[in-house]
Amino acid sequence: MPLPIRRYRLALALIIPIATSCFFSGCGRSGNTLRVYGKLQKGGAKYVPPTDQLVGITFVMLEGPDKQAHVGDQYRAEYDLAEGTFNVPGSDGAGIPPGKYRVAVTQKIKREAFDLGNPKRKKKGPDREDDTLKDRYGFDSSPIVREVKRDGELVIDLDTPAG
Repeated sequence: MPLPIRRYRLALALIIPIATSCFFSGCGRSGNTLRVYGKLQKGGAKYVPPTDQLVGITFVMLEGPDKQAHVGDQYRAEYDLAEGTFNVPGSDGAGIPPGKYRVAVTQKIKREAFDLGNPKRKKKGPDREDDTLKDRYGFDSSPIVREVKRDGELVIDLDTPAG
């Protein structure tokens, strides 16, 4: 058999199993990640922060399914201020691992608003990086804890953090 045909058969022998497994497993999305999205509310209505402030939502892994590895990992959510919704893409865009998470919600003054309000920066006073929610829902202090077991929507209400 000529050499080019052998190479062709070898290439097919390697590519077909990879392509088949990729097709059936949903290639591009890890089998151990979940799509999490939701709404941020206060008192049952869409949360509306002051216009000069930005909201950040971060999922901090407390407990993974195998009780190792990912504890402490942080997954930042993409927050849509106009809609009051969020999406947690995970580190590779495929979602986050299942597990128990502390949900941190922080709020900081936008750079433009801070610079306008503090034309001559003083050593004392507020810092642009200060959480205007006073760490009530911080990375270590947030009472918002959620178990992520499957793809789906989470509703997080700041007035009822236990859900």
